[in-house]
Amino acid sequence: MTLVQEKRKHSGILIDWNRQDLLKKEAYFKLDQIKKLLFYPSCRRRFILEYFQDEEDLSSLPDNCRTCDYCIEKKKLENREVESIVNLSVFGLVLEVIKKLDNKF
Repeated sequence: MTLVQEKRKHSGILIDWNRQDLLKKEAYFKLDQIKKLLFYPSCRRRFILEYFQDEEDLSSLPDNCRTCDYCIEKKKLENREVESIVNLSVFGLVLEVIKKLDNKF
């Protein structure tokens, strides 16, 4: 590799620090938005539509889009809760019978 120009001194390189600060702020803003998306306690599709201000799609979006990871997991949890309630009620019945039998079973 052949250098066409002589090596410049650092003091001779002009840097627009205001522009660098602006670019840094923009990068941190984008990073912050990604963090918000990752920890958003609701539909991720809704978050993205709100971010891009897509009012048309937002108005037709149900509470549970059934397509993002949050909504899919929420649906699974709802199904598990129903199963848990059934299991707990059966467990409660068994305990009630044991109590009525005065622990003589």
